[in-house]
Amino acid sequence: YDRERVRNDILTFVDSYNQFYKLSKELSGADPASGVAGPLSGDSIVRGAESRLKTVFTTAIKGAPEDIRTLTEFGITTTRQGTLEVNYDMLDRQLNKNFTKLGEFFGGNDGFAKKVEDAIHSMTGVTGSISTREKSLYEQNYRLNDQQINLDRRMDSLEQRTHDKFSAMQEATSKMQAQLSGMMNAFG
Repeated sequence: YDRERVRNDILTFVDSYNQFYKLSKELSGADPASGVAGPLSGDSIVRGAESRLKTVFTTAIKGAPEDIRTLTEFGITTTRQGTLEVNYDMLDRQLNKNFTKLGEFFGGNDGFAKKVEDAIHSMTGVTGSISTREKSLYEQNYRLNDQQINLDRRMDSLEQRTHDKFSAMQEATSKMQAQLSGMMNAFG
């Protein structure tokens, strides 16, 4: 029945999400002053991650008590900037009024914590979108390396053939110049 610890855990969760959100915006956005885009600019995985988590945050938890089915009822809302903010009075009121019911909201296979874990796992798990993208990029890199090796071989071969043709042309030109010089001396 440590309300303060539960309150701190909820606030830590909000802070962690806000850090994730700010980092994802840095990586996927562009600096308005310089116009330099982040390394994940335009990447659908970042938008997908934000969307999945926000869906969990706004979806009512089945089986939870009537007055604590969403984060909003704890005083946790999304700002216009996209981060989460806490109405501390509302949070404290819920902790005092419904402390014994929090397990029904956060716990269990259909609880909030499991929904967040599932959303994160859908991105970071073995078959998650990040792992799938990582595998795809690894395979693409492997194919590009093979293509680069093949291109280097073709370029070496083309360079050798061109060099051989140039050498033959240079030799033929030298012979023709020698013949021309000989003919000029004979007429000369």
